[in-house]
Amino acid sequence: MDLSRPTIYKFNNSIVFEYLEVLHIPFELDYVEVLLALLDALTTIYEQLLHEDCYSNAVAYDTIVRLDTRLKHHVINAIAKELTEAAAERVRGEMNSLRNFFNYNNIGKAIFGGKKTHH
Repeated sequence: MDLSRPTIYKFNNSIVFEYLEVLHIPFELDYVEVLLALLDALTTIYEQLLHEDCYSNAVAYDTIVRLDTRLKHHVINAIAKELTEAAAERVRGEMNSLRNFFNYNNIGKAIFGGKKTHH
């Protein structure tokens, strides 16, 4: 699905999305800065949703719950997956470095009872 092509979406017989305008950005975006800006915006939105007007109205409350579910699915879960993968890759790299260090210096023999470790 190409989101940059003009498309009309309807929700409750109203047009809610006509097309996604993709602007040219002449430099690479900083992932951390984009994430922090997104989190700041979400914090502001959630603070506004804490007002009694929002959660005492059943329709508004249901809309907030649906929005929250979509944010978790499309944003939070994606970020958590990327962070988990990055952390796992970092741990693998550190473990390989330690393994290489121990094998190179024959420290593995002393630590593991005379057997040199191979991985």
